[in-house]
Amino acid sequence: MRRVRTRGTVALAAAVTAVVLGGCGSQQASTQPDGGSSFGWIVDGATPSASLKVTLENVPGDPTDAGSPVFSDGTPDPTTSAPLAPDAPHYVACSRAAAPSSSTNLRPVRRIDASNAKQGGAQPLPFGVVRVESGGALALDDGRLAAGNGYDAGVGGGQMAVRVTTRKVLAPVTLAVLDSPAVGRRVAFVEVRITTTTPVRWTEEPNLDIVTDGGDGGFVRGTAEALRDDQTSTDAYIDAFYPNSNSASGNVCVQRITHTGQLDAVMFSTGYGDGGYATFVGRDKDGAIASVVHYGDVLPWRMSGLPGAPPPADQTG
Repeated sequence: MRRVRTRGTVALAAAVTAVVLGGCGSQQASTQPDGGSSFGWIVDGATPSASLKVTLENVPGDPTDAGSPVFSDGTPDPTTSAPLAPDAPHYVACSRAAAPSSSTNLRPVRRIDASNAKQGGAQPLPFGVVRVESGGALALDDGRLAAGNGYDAGVGGGQMAVRVTTRKVLAPVTLAVLDSPAVGRRVAFVEVRITTTTPVRWTEEPNLDIVTDGGDGGFVRGTAEALRDDQTSTDAYIDAFYPNSNSASGNVCVQRITHTGQLDAVMFSTGYGDGGYATFVGRDKDGAIASVVHYGDVLPWRMSGLPGAPPPADQTG
């Protein structure tokens, strides 16, 4: 699947529009378009008809603790939401708790540094620690799983779900997150583990691919119901990612939980933002699906530690 990335386009347009329509003189606004490095937009022009000059300043993002343990369980920023109806779901940031090794096939490299940053691409990989974090567990009551962009996962149901097993399973969701001083927290892989058998080969499942213009995606259990209008608040799940409009919160995983306490969906930030992202299914020696993995195009597949024959190199790097 061809992946196309666009970073900060909407944020730039919004920043420029706000300054121009406000009739301001020379002003500087600072924003973080995708939660990673900070950018400053300097706009000169007193009126909408005046000539407009835009200068981009690249300001390094806030450093993270690259020396802390890989399986860290840092505390996310608190989140709040205001449900529209008594049976509306609520959204909470994932805890960042370390995922038990027994719940996942992911065994990523522990650290990106000078020893492994050069992988043959045009640019070296950003230095940082790779953390393995739990996203909860989805109860696949009918054996089906859906995927979509963040909005669809946040308010949609499982109508477009794909059958991944013939049994009822509780499927752990695990994220491998590159935590880097240069680019912030980036989701490299998201696994939904279907069975405890070992995958021996991986192939793309187009019906579970994610295409997003919001820089987020998610997995939804097949029996989840689409929300009614009086249950829907887009701001609620966005606030869970960015509490108090803090785009540097580091929250890269959000859970959608029903009013009865059922986890219906796990949403996450996608790689480096907008674009198309492939999802792969890992089949065991008997041909059954053992695992489903979203590929964030942040690290090469071989750094995931996933067992089995990998997908074609031109699909994963």
